[in-house]
Amino acid sequence: MAAHAVWVLIQAMKGLSVRKIFNGILVGVWLAVLIAGLASVSRRTNEAAVRSWTLVDAPPFSELSPAFVDVISLGHKGIVDDALLLHTLNYLMDPKLKQVSVSDVVEAMKATTRLKPKVETIYMFGCLVIALDLKKPDACEPIIMEGINLFPDGWRLPVTLGTILYHSLKDEPRAAIFYDLASSKPYAPPFAKSFAAKLRNRSHLDANDVEALIQSLGPVLGEKAVREFYLKQERGDVPK
Repeated sequence: MAAHAVWVLIQAMKGLSVRKIFNGILVGVWLAVLIAGLASVSRRTNEAAVRSWTLVDAPPFSELSPAFVDVISLGHKGIVDDALLLHTLNYLMDPKLKQVSVSDVVEAMKATTRLKPKVETIYMFGCLVIALDLKKPDACEPIIMEGINLFPDGWRLPVTLGTILYHSLKDEPRAAIFYDLASSKPYAPPFAKSFAAKLRNRSHLDANDVEALIQSLGPVLGEKAVREFYLKQERGDVPK
């Protein structure tokens, strides 16, 4: 039986160039890896692997490294990202989500965002659910910050975080910075800049407050950007 299979394989390969044979082997290996990755999605994740995904299976490819996922997707990472989006929506819209601890939901989101999906909705919706539905606005900032770093030209995520800081956490100085960050992006809504200036100018921060903000946000947004924003307050800049 084995000999017959080898003979059939040899006959099929006759007339093929070495390059075509090599490419065929490469595609076969890639398909095997891809199928193995998809198969892992269909089974329930064990508690030791990703214990936070208590409602649904773990995200696609969550047990693989982001670099490896980039390689096996062969330039089609968007398909993986779409699968992650559908999976995240399924998880966050589950009626039983409120029975799960917020820390577990955050860890579940991190299992997805570690793969750096280029879909703003994942970061935005995840943050809003944690902040508004689960009443833990302070827990969503690390998740949405990953998205802000991944979309340097996007204004939606900074506006979302600014809104949560302003409405839910009553942190106007930090909210002002993220509205200002949003206003610097292409196609940003006009209100972002004026609202950032209003929040900044009524915060009346002293030098110590500004330094505290720089220590908090400087590593992420850059010390110069934070300092320059609040220097405008000292110069008496007013919103237009």
